[in-house]
Amino acid sequence: MNALGGLSGLTRSLSVLACGLFLVGCAGVSPLDPEYGLYNHPPKAPDGPGVKVVFLGNTTLHISDGETNLITDGFLSRPGKWRSLICCVGPDKVVIEDELKKAGISKLDAILVGHAHYDHSIDAPLISEMMECQVWGSESYGQVHQSTVQNKERWRPVSGKKQVVTVGKFTVTFVKSDHARARNFVQRAVEGEVTEPFSVPAPYWRYKCGDVYAIHIDHPEGSIVVTTSAGSEPGQFDGMRSDIVFLGIGQVTKQDEGLGRAYWHEAVEVPGPKVVVPVHWDDFTVRLEEGQLRPFPKYADDTSASIRWLHQMAGESGLRLRAMDLRDSLLLSSRRVLMAP
Repeated sequence: MNALGGLSGLTRSLSVLACGLFLVGCAGVSPLDPEYGLYNHPPKAPDGPGVKVVFLGNTTLHISDGETNLITDGFLSRPGKWRSLICCVGPDKVVIEDELKKAGISKLDAILVGHAHYDHSIDAPLISEMMECQVWGSESYGQVHQSTVQNKERWRPVSGKKQVVTVGKFTVTFVKSDHARARNFVQRAVEGEVTEPFSVPAPYWRYKCGDVYAIHIDHPEGSIVVTTSAGSEPGQFDGMRSDIVFLGIGQVTKQDEGLGRAYWHEAVEVPGPKVVVPVHWDDFTVRLEEGQLRPFPKYADDTSASIRWLHQMAGESGLRLRAMDLRDSLLLSSRRVLMAP
């Protein structure tokens, strides 16, 4: 089968066209722009006991209590615009090593993967081998894992509506969720399950979504919710509380308004955080580098509309919004969210 086998000629052409618009469109607005009031100063975790959270772009967070280290998704290598569009994508060990070093990560105990799209799953198998740690993810992620490292030794399957994992003092709960339903051509190309291993590097569309899980992470110092896509299922966080929600906003305003409100209710109002931090807004086809993360071009996602949606929802709920840039950090201590200045 050729590199684009399995997609019809029409679907393939439309997918490439849609990707092309992603790449050549004018830059969109960013939650980091001062006019939106979400990022007046770079947040930095103060010194002291607690759980430190460092944002590494997209939906990748490094979460540590000083003894145990977790990372969500672990998407660091970012294959780049043209490789993502016209070539094949796979993890880049040299880039991963460099980004882990920049983030000060020398040890990991677990990787938590929300779903199997390439911007969430592509690097996790290799990072788990490099760090000799376990990685938790769906059955589709398991196929990605085996495709990348030719074994499943470090993969731990996540299934069902709820699964609880204990790592050090952290209690991690994977709850069955849903993906944002924008349903553009690119998204349709990556719907469904990964049912068998494939050769890596591979076209982006081989990384099918599979089951989607939102992640609740509880610790004596505080609780965190991470949503890796702007979708939800009724009751997904029933009975769970959170001090902070890292809320995926990609494509949130490109779906039906009712789905957006349901998502806010399930992912934010139910766990009742003190602070909401938007994630999954930066252009993941751009390599990580010094300086600010870049938003997607407006053709790909209308981030300005997503920010207006955030302000509207937070205003109705009376919640605090705060944006984070690459390697910004905060501290959870005694159930408080602390970030200096």
